[in-house]
Amino acid sequence: MEKPNKIILVTYYWPPAGGPGVQRWLSLINCFQEMGVDCTVIIPEKPFYPQTDKSLVESISINHRVIKVQSIEPLTWINRLSFGKSKNYSKGLISNKQRSWLKKIVFWLRANYFFPDARLYWSKAVIHYLKREIDGPVTLITTGPPHSIHLVGLTLKTLFDRVKWISDLRDPIADLGYLQLLPLTERTKNKHKRFEKAIINQSDAVVTTSFALKKHLSEVYKEYGKKILCITNGYDGNLVDNKLPPEGFYLVHSGSLFSHRNSISLWHTISERVKSNEDWRSHLKIYLVGEVSREVKDTMTGLGLEPYIQYLGYQTKEYCEHLERKAACLLLLESSVSGYNYAIPGKLFNYLKARRPILAIGPKDWDVHEILAGHSFHLVTSDKGSGIGGHLDQLFSSYLLKQNMIVDDDISLFSRSYTAEQYVNLLKVL
Repeated sequence: MEKPNKIILVTYYWPPAGGPGVQRWLSLINCFQEMGVDCTVIIPEKPFYPQTDKSLVESISINHRVIKVQSIEPLTWINRLSFGKSKNYSKGLISNKQRSWLKKIVFWLRANYFFPDARLYWSKAVIHYLKREIDGPVTLITTGPPHSIHLVGLTLKTLFDRVKWISDLRDPIADLGYLQLLPLTERTKNKHKRFEKAIINQSDAVVTTSFALKKHLSEVYKEYGKKILCITNGYDGNLVDNKLPPEGFYLVHSGSLFSHRNSISLWHTISERVKSNEDWRSHLKIYLVGEVSREVKDTMTGLGLEPYIQYLGYQTKEYCEHLERKAACLLLLESSVSGYNYAIPGKLFNYLKARRPILAIGPKDWDVHEILAGHSFHLVTSDKGSGIGGHLDQLFSSYLLKQNMIVDDDISLFSRSYTAEQYVNLLKVL
């Protein structure tokens, strides 16, 4: 295979932004460099990041070529008009509670006026910049969300014959579960569908991060199925032996816990055991790392679980990995709303690296089922599914008896180096 063209990655989220999307591309770029593939990264000059992780800045190589492009940022003044709520919307913390008329107007405008999202002006600034910079063969990678990033690929692909374009879809576009929580008009919904079709049509390759999304897009756009493939997220760094027993009966959830991820059945099941069992009251601790919605907190209070919970807020990647290795069970909670089955949460791969039992509660036809199948210490079910209580009882019994709870499966196919190798192979054949 020949060496890839010059690579340009366009991404809105980059350190000090936090989250799995940032970690994914920061790690991939580092791996690219080790494999002899140079990449220029285009990022915003003054971004609006809902959460930050300054520790990730230390992972940026001094050899990376990072270009900052400036533009107006509507989310800054939308955040002011919404009295700081726009940051919550960006995190996915959309409350179902009654809003004031002003907040409703701002919410409606953001959902329908700024298409496909409020970062579209930055994408237009990137187009203007790259139109002056491209002077030869280039492979352009646009990674979203925000999905407005893909406007860069759509535009430059029509302007330059020698541009190869990979649209990297960490989430679906027209079927994004988040969209169902927004007050979209039918006209806006149809625009999202046409936008998705244009991206699939014009891209030289479409990379999804889940097998379910690849399958869905290949079925909807049968004529383009051959250029749609899946390269999942992965875990960073080398695997660390984790042979120690849990420090306590710690239930750990890493990452934002939105209202639509609130597992009522799980919290009820835990509450019943706390009320009836002294051992549970003595040993249980629930650690929630990241943003937690008001609805989730109200559920905890109503069920009497507040004494057993620590709300830790956003923490560094290193802190999360340390806490996950001490847990008795790692919680993976996702919405059962249609559209969320197309995403494999990035935290799953860190959970696998921690070598601890996983309780995953989410939608039907979820790739997590396949990834975690075959191990008795893991359970994948729905919020209304049976087995949650029995699974927790089994784990608690193993914990009290100090039995081995280490999950020692082969997860090498989900290492970041392996996923980077898949990407580089794609770059070489475009």
